[in-house]
Amino acid sequence: MTVPLVPVGHYLGLVHDDETGTARHRVRVGMASQPLEPAVEAPVWFAAHEGTVLPLPTGGVRDRLRGVLPHVAMRRAVTATLLNEGMLAEVDAGFADRYQVLPLTYGRGWQTDDSLALGAGERTVCVDETVLAVWERGAEHPTLRAACAAAAPAAPGAALAAFVGALHRLLRVHAVYVDVADQRRHPRVSAPGR
Repeated sequence: MTVPLVPVGHYLGLVHDDETGTARHRVRVGMASQPLEPAVEAPVWFAAHEGTVLPLPTGGVRDRLRGVLPHVAMRRAVTATLLNEGMLAEVDAGFADRYQVLPLTYGRGWQTDDSLALGAGERTVCVDETVLAVWERGAEHPTLRAACAAAAPAAPGAALAAFVGALHRLLRVHAVYVDVADQRRHPRVSAPGR
């Protein structure tokens, strides 16, 4: 069984260096701005969203990475580098304690099919009440686990499972981004290496 991968950080855009003439994608992780090398790191990071930034095949994140970087050794090396640098994260048992998931859009409320919508136009995703409740609390709590506990005090584990199940749909339309746990409000949380 493979562990799902998610991108970490909020995309800031392509930044040009006037002295060298090079451009790098920048991503804010925690309080730091991190570069992504455009030729190989950025495509892997974007593919981890399961979004439409690049022409990608169908399937899970690892299938998408095969489409972006078909050479196995390079794909493994770039993925390992981004995991080590904290730009990618594995959604494992400790994920909810190491990260927080922050909203990037607004909620549109109930839809005609009894779902709730986040975002607008092509960037709309329909979710259930539990996912919406966690999404709403993402910025208020230092970790995803704390947001789930606040959203569903009687069943925080079920809320976490529902949210993690919807996470790539939310990432795909840029309704959220994953960031390291807020150390200022929760100092005992150990953030991934950087």
